Amino acid sequence: MPKRPATKTPSNVAKRSHVAVTLDVKLDIVKRHEHGEGPSVIGRMHGLAPSTVHSIVKSADKIKEMARSATPLTATKVTRFHDAEIESMEWMLSTWIDDQTQRLTTPLSQRMIQQKAVEKNRLQCKLIAIMSEVAVDPGSEEADDHSFLSPQ
Repeated sequence: MPKRPATKTPSNVAKRSHVAVTLDVKLDIVKRHEHGEGPSVIGRMHGLAPSTVHSIVKSADKIKEMARSATPLTATKVTRFHDAEIESMEWMLSTWIDDQTQRLTTPLSQRMIQQKAVEKNRLQCKLIAIMSEVAVDPGSEEADDHSFLSPQ
């Protein structure tokens, strides 16, 4: 018996592109399938081929296990702790950048910003050194003379 000729996909037929399906969508597909909806209906709802829906339904146990062990993005919270000196430095630098972008027509380069950060850090270190040298009793007359050095 002769072999059947190989069928070629016509060049005018567009192929579907690869689509990454999120865990939430997969869980929704599994839930809908368990409630009796067919792969065609579910596929149309999510814009997927019925064969993709079928593959997801076949691996429902793995998907449910992944959902149990995965941390949802809404539950994650990024917390940053800053030293007061770093926070002060960031505020001063941010203020300087805002001022420069309003006054200058040329954009700031990374090098300019880094140089200003180093300069402001040196100034802040000198100020801290002066404050520690002047360390006086807050209620004394000397404290009134140096009140400009105290942080606001």
